[in-house]
Amino acid sequence: MSARSRANSMQAASPPTKPDGGLKDEAASPESNLVDVSNKKAIIDIFKMSAFPSIGALFNPAHAIMNTITLGHSDSPNELAGYGLGNMIIVMVMAIGGITAQASGTFISQAYGSGDRRHCAIYCNRQIFINSVLYCIMAIPLLFVRQIYDLMGQDPEVSDLAAKYVNIMSPVVLSFFMQ
Repeated sequence: MSARSRANSMQAASPPTKPDGGLKDEAASPESNLVDVSNKKAIIDIFKMSAFPSIGALFNPAHAIMNTITLGHSDSPNELAGYGLGNMIIVMVMAIGGITAQASGTFISQAYGSGDRRHCAIYCNRQIFINSVLYCIMAIPLLFVRQIYDLMGQDPEVSDLAAKYVNIMSPVVLSFFMQ
């Protein structure tokens, strides 16, 4: 193979680009509902959509750190133990609900990318319904967490403090499910 034919085959293999550096979509026809977006615009759009969820995600560790610092200076080690025990349950439940909420984001983003706003709403409503049902199922053991701690042989004072924490944080878990 000559040098010229190799150069031509390499040129044909490289993807076509737009003047702003983005890739051209040769498969997109005029009837297609694919949106032509530059790399710069896409990055700006992603930043705009992720700014508030990112800021919100900082508050969970921030409240945990503040609770730990505050309770760490308490006279009773049982308060810190109760917080740790209760927080373990809350984090576990929030992780399960957060995973299901984030999984639906894949479908919503694909529908949004194809310009199908109707399916965006359908997927969002399905996610809210599924997570509401999941929360109702997971709330049952949360209601009896004090008894569960007792069955596990936890200290009664620590169990009581942990159960109070879980009961106070349960509505927060529901809001986390709806992210």
